[in-house]
Amino acid sequence: GLKQHRQSIKHYQKVKPESSAYKAAQINIAIALLRQDWWTDAHIVIQNLLKRLQKNDDHIELQDRLYLMLGYSFFNKEYYRESRESFRSISLDSQYTNRAIMGLVLSATAQQDYNGALNTLTILNNKKANDLVIEESYLLLPNLKQKLNEYTAANDAYIAAIDYYEGRIS
Repeated sequence: GLKQHRQSIKHYQKVKPESSAYKAAQINIAIALLRQDWWTDAHIVIQNLLKRLQKNDDHIELQDRLYLMLGYSFFNKEYYRESRESFRSISLDSQYTNRAIMGLVLSATAQQDYNGALNTLTILNNKKANDLVIEESYLLLPNLKQKLNEYTAANDAYIAAIDYYEGRIS
């Protein structure tokens, strides 16, 4: 919160690879680099960490987090194909799955692949959980229907969203 990203990087770089805090330090370096908009350097750190973690089942959640970071980083730089690839690398049973699915939907939408976005979005709409990403999916669905010129279906989806949110409020 102090916006001293450059200074923090120097401290995180002091953490040795054999330290138990090394992986966390590397993630924090990547985050600091992304916040500085040093995109390439951040991706190098993330890719190196992914190589280090590769094929180790103990680190699947960490790998998924890194792929999520990569996916949204690519998305922010409008590299939608790479973004989709990163999101697809996330495990289906990960705590990051819903955010990855939303990333896939947003990337497909940005590429004007509305049918692909719609098909992927239905996965979120069919989930029953209290998750912000799922909550957002109910508003994105009618928007995608509109983009596909399915106005009656869009109207129905808006009504379904209203019903869903009223049910959540109750």
